[in-house]
Amino acid sequence: MNGETMSARQNADRLQAPALLSVQDLSVTYSSGSISALESVSLTVHEGEIVALLGVNGAGKTTLLRAISGLLGLHGGAIRAGSIRYRSADISSSSSWSRVRQGISISLEGRRIFGDLSVVDNLKAGGYTTSRAGTAKALEQVMELFPVLGRKRDLAAGLLSGGEQQMLAVGRALMQGPRLLLLDEPSLGLAPLIVKQIMEIVRDINAGGCSVLLIEQNVTAALSVANYAYVLDSRRVEHHGSAAALLADDTLRDLYLGVAAPTAPRGAENGALR
Repeated sequence: MNGETMSARQNADRLQAPALLSVQDLSVTYSSGSISALESVSLTVHEGEIVALLGVNGAGKTTLLRAISGLLGLHGGAIRAGSIRYRSADISSSSSWSRVRQGISISLEGRRIFGDLSVVDNLKAGGYTTSRAGTAKALEQVMELFPVLGRKRDLAAGLLSGGEQQMLAVGRALMQGPRLLLLDEPSLGLAPLIVKQIMEIVRDINAGGCSVLLIEQNVTAALSVANYAYVLDSRRVEHHGSAAALLADDTLRDLYLGVAAPTAPRGAENGALR
């Protein structure tokens, strides 16, 4: 079986999985339509996937997450065309509150924790749509996933290290028990060993049944955990394919990814870019 045939089969297998999130031909503007931020962007996250969203600063990655999470209007943006569907329902006009209740959570760039509150109170703040019993159960699960937060549960969050604060931010997003987790730059400003730990946690979250849409400037880290990836350039999706295929393509690596030529991941020769 040649590489092209294998690539077609891999794509067919992906498309057979249920589409949890489907963004179709989405265009977004800011400042009452005078600034274009996204132009006809389409993206799919299937059940059980980790999907990476890559691109340089200003490409529109965070804008896309704001649109999916319902936070776009808070930043002066508006959807001008296209749709966002979650579990087959159009949520383009739904409130952010409604999207959280339906199972979409976001961990924003910059952590944005409450520094004066304790670790445990920060986490409880993330469970605002759940019952008291649900919050208690989620808190136990987050502490199990992040043991360091359990050990420091009564410490003021502002006294945590950068890596611990990032874990707290992700843990807070998990308090809703999401089906889809949006992560915006979780490795930003962290040491390489901590970045590796964060990516392992992303894998663990996914293994627990939560699909992940991951924005990352650390391309190598993102593609090490992702099943599939999209590359945004000048407000459009310019390329998409398996993580292995993106890493194996010399032209894309030089133009967009900014990483040295890797040892080809297992199966990379069978990947396809589209």
